[in-house]
Amino acid sequence: MLFWLFLALVGIALLISVETESAFSATVVMIGTALVAWWFYDFNILTYIANNIGVVLAGVAAYVVAGAIWSRTKWEFFIRGARRALSEAMSLYGSAPSHFDYYGRQQVPPQISDNKSRFMIWMAYWPVSMLWTLINDPVRRLFEWIYTSTAASLQKSSDRVFSDIRVVKEENSIK
Repeated sequence: MLFWLFLALVGIALLISVETESAFSATVVMIGTALVAWWFYDFNILTYIANNIGVVLAGVAAYVVAGAIWSRTKWEFFIRGARRALSEAMSLYGSAPSHFDYYGRQQVPPQISDNKSRFMIWMAYWPVSMLWTLINDPVRRLFEWIYTSTAASLQKSSDRVFSDIRVVKEENSIK
């Protein structure tokens, strides 16, 4: 029971670290997990590596390749989301700004060099990044679609309820 609670806590800590793009805290979680496994569960990672070097090297190679593929895929999701955010900004302001906010200040178009740490954490922690993206993105997109679908109707309701209120100039406004 304690083992599964420990794994759940590690998973949550990793998820938070990767979602907030904190490579340092994700690495601390992984090192801490290895130390706990070594101390409490008698699992010596160095002995395992020495006894299974071929399997470990193949596993590391597969992990790196999968991380490279995932980070490229995640970059595509990121720039498409940035494009949607920019389109919203352009609909408000009429033209494209040179920079806009989308997970930090982004140039138009977003530069991979400005997002290196983000890209690296997607690659290094790709299983967590992929899992959270597959869970979170569809839910967020659904809520954004519901908002977009109902915003005009909701605004009409607001305008109707406040239709008899006269708007005063700024200097007389309530602060």
